[in-house]
Amino acid sequence: MDQPSVRRRWWQYSLRSLLLLALVCALIAWWLRPKTLDPHYFPIAVGDRWVYASKVGKAQQDVVFEVVGTEKIGDAECFVVLRTIGNHEVKFYVEVNHRGVFIHQVGDDRYRPPYRQFTFYTKQEDRWNWKGLIGNERAEYSCLNKGVWPVSVPLGQWDAFLVSQTSDTDTEFSLVEGIGVVRIYSKNRDKHDPPSKPGEGSSFDWQLKEFSRQ
Repeated sequence: MDQPSVRRRWWQYSLRSLLLLALVCALIAWWLRPKTLDPHYFPIAVGDRWVYASKVGKAQQDVVFEVVGTEKIGDAECFVVLRTIGNHEVKFYVEVNHRGVFIHQVGDDRYRPPYRQFTFYTKQEDRWNWKGLIGNERAEYSCLNKGVWPVSVPLGQWDAFLVSQTSDTDTEFSLVEGIGVVRIYSKNRDKHDPPSKPGEGSSFDWQLKEFSRQ
């Protein structure tokens, strides 16, 4: 066999080997991908602190969530999460159990029944709904697990579960294993957010820049 033929067969063999290796790697990545949104995607403990970069119009300010304690709301043991945006503060009362993440109260407004914001062990295309009262106002939410998508924020890049929440406001949450929510994007603000200033618009995009745990 002449030398060009040997080289040609060697290149063909190498190409087939590389294609096979790429296919094997793709199958391994597919097999190892997260299957469901589980409790590891919403770790929480007293002292945890998330700092998000928020750009509104030309102004940029931090949005800080900090777990400052625990408190019972009815029979539920809730984490008290203080959110600070400039001079605006509001407390969220959040229960986390094997079923998911439940909002019991925001500020002075009780959620009746508690609102399950994230449902654990859901997979892509799974949906859940909520209907009830926030304070004295009727409200409805429709939520969707959109599966795993790449997300890039100031703190880093990950594959994150994307969960959408639809009501009067459309909001998307990106959740990363071991950290929690790394990005919150919403087209509209709700009653618990600081009012927008002239020219700011109503949408916001909060991207995680710092995370600390005691």
